[in-house]
Amino acid sequence: MVDGQETPDGRGGTVGPLFGGEGKATSISRGEVVTVIPATQNEPAQVALKPPATVPGSTLARSTPLRIGHRGIQLSTLEDAFRFARAVHNSRLAPKGLDTPEKILIALEMGFELGVPPMAALANTAVINGRPSVFGDLQLAIVRASGLFDAEHFREWMEGEPNTDAWKACCTVRRYGPGAPVTEEFSILDAKRAGLFGKEGTWQTYPQRMLAWRARGYALRKEFGDVLLGFPSIEESRTIPEEQSIDASGAVDLADRVAEKAATIAAETEPAVQASK
Repeated sequence: MVDGQETPDGRGGTVGPLFGGEGKATSISRGEVVTVIPATQNEPAQVALKPPATVPGSTLARSTPLRIGHRGIQLSTLEDAFRFARAVHNSRLAPKGLDTPEKILIALEMGFELGVPPMAALANTAVINGRPSVFGDLQLAIVRASGLFDAEHFREWMEGEPNTDAWKACCTVRRYGPGAPVTEEFSILDAKRAGLFGKEGTWQTYPQRMLAWRARGYALRKEFGDVLLGFPSIEESRTIPEEQSIDASGAVDLADRVAEKAATIAAETEPAVQASK
């Protein structure tokens, strides 16, 4: 751009200012940094092309632009996804728990596998107690979009006296093709047995909603396990204890103790085996 005008780049496009100093404008065109030095009385205008990384202050990691479709940014490569993850991280708009670009990238990958757009994946997925999970409403949306969901047979309803052990949520789903509809249910009694109902939180304030999500999650995962790829709902994962991990030194120590115990048992039983022969 010279004197406020867009400058042809010689390849059918134009360049516009991005950053620069006095007497020149530095711009980006088709992934290249274009520095335009205005003409003077003695010299004509000059155009210089440089890779983005050579320009001070540039944070561009690559020259290929990201495409935007009717459902938002289209991420076609791992590099594209990581660029987007860095942008989300730098914006500080990532959901709680996604505090690094790498974690954001994994959440995006979960969405890719389930056919969910990037921002929807970030808003509706989480790792709960070490398990990748999705919100119950997203589970239903994914199954509806699969083309296998028989909407005519989908039902959700409540049975029993509210706030009693018999109060339960029921959900019926059916997959297109052979096979009968599947019905799952979850009651207040089930919640108490699982140690859920006595806790402070959503089970106390929104019991009907929590019961419905549980019943729906069981039904959808049972009938559409291949569509949901085994991902449980966030509501379900929150009630599953986190698996205890063991570090490498602990594993080696455990293996040594098991081997030692096996050797002791073998030594004790060897005389009896020999005597029986």
